[in-house]
Amino acid sequence: MLRGWLGEKRTAFRMRLSLNTSVYRRFHNVIVATANGTTQIDHLLVSPFRLFVIETKNIQGWIFGSENQRKRSSTPLSSSPVSVRSKPKCPQTFSTRGCVPISAAIAADSYQTARFSELSVRLKRLKADKSLTHRVHVRSLRERHSSTTVCPKCGSTLVERTARKGPNTGSTFLGCTGYPQCTYTRNI
Repeated sequence: MLRGWLGEKRTAFRMRLSLNTSVYRRFHNVIVATANGTTQIDHLLVSPFRLFVIETKNIQGWIFGSENQRKRSSTPLSSSPVSVRSKPKCPQTFSTRGCVPISAAIAADSYQTARFSELSVRLKRLKADKSLTHRVHVRSLRERHSSTTVCPKCGSTLVERTARKGPNTGSTFLGCTGYPQCTYTRNI
């Protein structure tokens, strides 16, 4: 937990040093209310060119995959609320300075200057919202992952199923009704 926090702080510090504030607006540790609870975004970079959603991982290794793959190894990008619409890229300063051993950015559609300002104002309001705190986010995660009726991954209904194959044949488990798009299961 401490390693993750240190990685996020190091990324925020390097972004502060290397990115032009007149071009890039930085938002860190953004908590957003969703239909399925809350989600936390490590870093958001808003620019007239793109919106960069950055999930920081303080680990060593490689990220394998492409923007068309639902699951990628070594990173939970598929859990991000922003869909991938172009190849993952970081500003040039990230690739030359190496923000953290592994960080991943998702670039959303290009934003015009007016949308850039509007989005920045909305994110400032979101950050100022006192009802979206770290404590509220952790409580939301606990509720979501302890539920026996709602899938913590996608928000669909969980139903009781029986294993038909493998070593657990005949045993019951909870499975997501969103299968095959969502493969969440939980033992009963």
